[in-house]
Amino acid sequence: MSTTTQKPSILMLPWLAHGHISPFLELGKKLSHRDFHIYFCSTPINLKPLRDTILAQDCVPSIQLVDLHLPSDEFPQLPPHYHTTKDLPPHLMSTLKSAFNSAKSSFFDILGSLKPDLVIFDYLQPWASVAASELNINAVSENYRIAKLMNASANGYKNKERFWECMERSSNIVLIKTSRVTEGKYVDYLSELVKRKVVTVGPLLQEPANKDEEREKIAYGLELSNVGFIWVLRFHGGEDVTIHEALPQGFLQRIGDRGLVVEGWAPQAEILGHPSIGGFVSHCGWSSTLEAILFGVPILAMPMHLDQPLNAKLVVEIGVGMEVDRGSGGFRREKLARVIQQVMVEEKGKEAKRNAQELGMRMREKQKEEMDDVVEKLKQLIEHNFSVG
Repeated sequence: MSTTTQKPSILMLPWLAHGHISPFLELGKKLSHRDFHIYFCSTPINLKPLRDTILAQDCVPSIQLVDLHLPSDEFPQLPPHYHTTKDLPPHLMSTLKSAFNSAKSSFFDILGSLKPDLVIFDYLQPWASVAASELNINAVSENYRIAKLMNASANGYKNKERFWECMERSSNIVLIKTSRVTEGKYVDYLSELVKRKVVTVGPLLQEPANKDEEREKIAYGLELSNVGFIWVLRFHGGEDVTIHEALPQGFLQRIGDRGLVVEGWAPQAEILGHPSIGGFVSHCGWSSTLEAILFGVPILAMPMHLDQPLNAKLVVEIGVGMEVDRGSGGFRREKLARVIQQVMVEEKGKEAKRNAQELGMRMREKQKEEMDDVVEKLKQLIEHNFSVG
């Protein structure tokens, strides 16, 4: 066991994106409340907001932030403020992946210094498990969904191959951010597929990254629906534009008090948990999908890319929402307005709300059991490592 603390210690290493850091941090918080000491490792630019706000506000004393410095000499075109996907120019994404892969030696030094009892690493970065194994430390992959098996190339070989390598290097178990309530049969299938025990960690909540290219269609769709709404509007990093400039001319005046447009950020969980919320228009990032179900709010799915289309299909399959048909020409304002009406007013929407509330109640009841299972499996791994180390 780590010499720095009496508690079993876990080092967590997410990919350098908010959509990965946020659920890792949520899992770290839950584990810290279950008597684990957490080392949370990322680049300084990603850890800065955690140091400034989140951990200070939440008063989580058992989470220690650990800086991982990417090799700067090898990648002069990638200064430290670009050691994150936030505001990263698209043409530098492959460079960031390469720099992250090249940080193995630094990560190895961190492991050698901290001597954690276990490493939890993100999918698609098998080098983290390699570094851990060289120090006889068990490593477990935390995953999202099988939909993450993408075909895009990354540093010479496909993400699909990196995924399978991570699965093979995960010590006995794989953690996956989902709930058996929504994906039980798929979890069992994935267990057989990867030859590892897949352990669900429940809905670790994070904010999805919205895109603004469909902004005008969404605006007109909300206007045509004639229902009240809260719209959280985000702009790309560095985009110097106001809400008035971004929205169709006269939109705010026409909707009046019926709608509220919020720039940048809003307390999504608090809003979804409010009894007056009757539906959630979402691109169906997995975290937001789980969050809506958890609070019993039917989903109006407008998927864009990555795993979002598959998540939207699941929303429809389990009866907790409806998908806006994008057709060959993209989303249309009339179709969005129609689906809003169906969810908010018609019987289909009432049925979706009943289904979402039922599943949400079951998920809430299941959360403690799932986290108990996670804790038990992690402790077994740590204890096993002691007995053979």
